[in-house]
Amino acid sequence: MVSDACSEKSSTRKTSTVPPDPTPLDAFSHLVKGYPMLAGRMSVLPEIAMFRRYGALNARNLLYLQNELVCLEEQLIAWEKHDNMSAVGMKKDYAVNAYWLNSSSRKKDDGSLRDGDTQQRDVFLRIRQTLNEYSALPNFRHNIITDRCISRSRSHPAGDHSADEGTRQVRSERHPALPCRRTDAIMLLRSRLRYLREHSRT
Repeated sequence: MVSDACSEKSSTRKTSTVPPDPTPLDAFSHLVKGYPMLAGRMSVLPEIAMFRRYGALNARNLLYLQNELVCLEEQLIAWEKHDNMSAVGMKKDYAVNAYWLNSSSRKKDDGSLRDGDTQQRDVFLRIRQTLNEYSALPNFRHNIITDRCISRSRSHPAGDHSADEGTRQVRSERHPALPCRRTDAIMLLRSRLRYLREHSRT
């Protein structure tokens, strides 16, 4: 009898289960492990987020886009000169009235193009698309100069007031919505030249 009671109690202990906790400790347990869960944690703790800047690739991309824009600009100027001397359709008025340029794809009653072709508008549309892509990275272009300027000026001696002045000017001009300006590079060069002249005399 005693042994049967003990065995019954032991079997009861083995079969008893603890009810699951309805509230899991991990708030991201519903996300798949890997990038989904990592992204969820980054959304709550943004200070743990780390991303590469891809500086060399971004600079290379900007150089390619810049070269493409130069070529497209040359083509646009050539077509502007060509159409300005043409007597076909409304080409001669492209330069003074954008309506005729924008409507150059319209056709006449016989189905032919009103102005014979749409070369100038096609080139400009390509320029618009490439320029929008190029202008979509103003922060990176601006930081290429300002970040280097600030990091270099911090390495200057404390008595170098010209470097401090250059740093203040760069910081005052730094704005996330502004594209890279040539004045930043000129200011940096002037600051460096002033620094070299002062230290070459000593």
